[in-house]
Amino acid sequence: MLVIKNIENDYGVDISFALILIAIGELDANDLPVYLQKKYSLSADDSYDAANEVTRKIFSKFFYIDNNNNKTDQSLLISEFNEGLFDLFKDSSRASIFNNNVFKVLTEDASFLNKLEKSLLENKLFIGDKSFLSSGRKLQPSVSNWIKDFLTINGTDSFSDIDLIRYITNNKNAKNLFKDDKTLLFKVLKTYANIAFFLENSNIKPLSSLEFIPISSSDIVVEDKLLSDNTNNKIDLKTKKDDKKLGSSSDFKSSDLGDLQKILSNYDYNSLEYKAIKQEIDRLHKMGK
Repeated sequence: MLVIKNIENDYGVDISFALILIAIGELDANDLPVYLQKKYSLSADDSYDAANEVTRKIFSKFFYIDNNNNKTDQSLLISEFNEGLFDLFKDSSRASIFNNNVFKVLTEDASFLNKLEKSLLENKLFIGDKSFLSSGRKLQPSVSNWIKDFLTINGTDSFSDIDLIRYITNNKNAKNLFKDDKTLLFKVLKTYANIAFFLENSNIKPLSSLEFIPISSSDIVVEDKLLSDNTNNKIDLKTKKDDKKLGSSSDFKSSDLGDLQKILSNYDYNSLEYKAIKQEIDRLHKMGK
């Protein structure tokens, strides 16, 4: 109620009544900006901003069911994913609800996966507060630009947690971020991987292990000792140019496993690097059986 009252005071509109209309099906949530603009003579910008605050601060906290086809409302999920991405990272329960809702949508509309990926690639939330250079261009530190910088360096083929950590610890832009921002960047890139390679992963992993917002691997990035600033703790995994990415059983090479096992002892047990490398070793062991 306090959130509603604050929005009403800021924009001079009756949000409570609008929410009642939405709840009883007299007003579609997507039409809220137009409704506010016409009923209260707001400017287009103010009506959009007010409706966006309602979506971000109220709608995103709940399940949303489309009255016409009984499936989760796509526009609300996209809004939560876009505006509340960092909040989803902080709240595993909320992230789990979000993941389940995305699965529900995909059973009816597979194209929603592309919409999620597009939303992430256009996300304007900042990680860090300093611009960085990518391919000779100075860019703002938005989620969108961080992902594009990673893809410029790593390529668009499937990648593992090892590749993410190598980027975060060695890349000239990412390695200068504060610890919390490095953690945030890891989760953003992990989310991108989960979405971009969802169909590929669904062919080699049980559906129960798949996710969009990372939850199962969140223990890797929430501890105090995440990424050491010690220059001796940088990952430098050498790979042959003709070697394929680690990721599928057909790519399994015993030399990869041996190299990772040698490197593992260089890192503290509680560090992000140790856990990611150990996870990769376990996966390669399973694929080699």
